[in-house]
Amino acid sequence: MAQLTARTILSSVLKSRVAPAAIGLTNQRFYATGKEDEKVVFAPEPQTADPKVYGEFPDVVEHAEGVIRQQMHARLRGDDRFEYKVYYRAPKSSKDYPNLIPSAHKVRSVGCQCDPEQSFQIWGFYHKNIPKRCKCGHWFLVVDADPDSADI
Repeated sequence: MAQLTARTILSSVLKSRVAPAAIGLTNQRFYATGKEDEKVVFAPEPQTADPKVYGEFPDVVEHAEGVIRQQMHARLRGDDRFEYKVYYRAPKSSKDYPNLIPSAHKVRSVGCQCDPEQSFQIWGFYHKNIPKRCKCGHWFLVVDADPDSADI
């Protein structure tokens, strides 16, 4: 009985002190309205900053510089360096004339669709500057990719 009474008193104290403070913080939203320390409580629509007062913000691509800007332009062109790319192999390849695979790393995994009729790929790991033959007879060679290109 004493435990139930203590639990009831403690829960009522916590509700009266903690909950209103937490609810009060969630009810207040701050927006850029041009007036200092203005609080909007439960605004139906967020107010937007007036471009005449605050000026125009640059686009993310316009704001970027250097390599990041090059990567963004490449991604906008549809060439994302982290997406899978389809490289069509030569009709005939040999150890002297292999299919070249650009890579920025020492090892690259490549999937070869050996037969046009098959619905799966044969995956293999290919090391840089070492030509290797696939099960279908085609040769592959991993070469250094251009570091400025997005095609790595």
